[in-house]
Amino acid sequence: MSKLSDFFVLEPEVAGGLGQRTILERTAEGPRVTHLHYEFGPGWQGDDLATSHPVFIVSDRVGSILREARLTGMALTGMEQSVDAQAYEIDPNLKLPAFRWLQVNGRAGVDDFGTDAGYLVVSKRALDLLRRNGRLTCCEIRPRRPTS
Repeated sequence: MSKLSDFFVLEPEVAGGLGQRTILERTAEGPRVTHLHYEFGPGWQGDDLATSHPVFIVSDRVGSILREARLTGMALTGMEQSVDAQAYEIDPNLKLPAFRWLQVNGRAGVDDFGTDAGYLVVSKRALDLLRRNGRLTCCEIRPRRPTS
């Protein structure tokens, strides 16, 4: 049985936002994206994990590692990806890796990936894989604490 101390809250880099072609539905449970178009802005710092509420994305390379590890509570799907024109003005040589939509469907504190109040909650196993294989320099990471 997993202990609460085996899980961590991640606040990934906000590297851009939902692009114009994102399809977002408003539901009683909160916003639900059915088609993701992520537009990177000029502030992307190179992390392999990023967010823009209510979605998370991961680089193709790291996503493949997560998939091969058969982690629970997640699925990787295609998405549209673009770059804001301002990003190219700041860095004309900007090259982004391909990203995948990290669809989190697990239970926080039970599965390897889950969400709690919009925050990404991952197991120690998932965090170790992310740290070992990806760049998370702008991602805030803290142990998951019990809620009162």
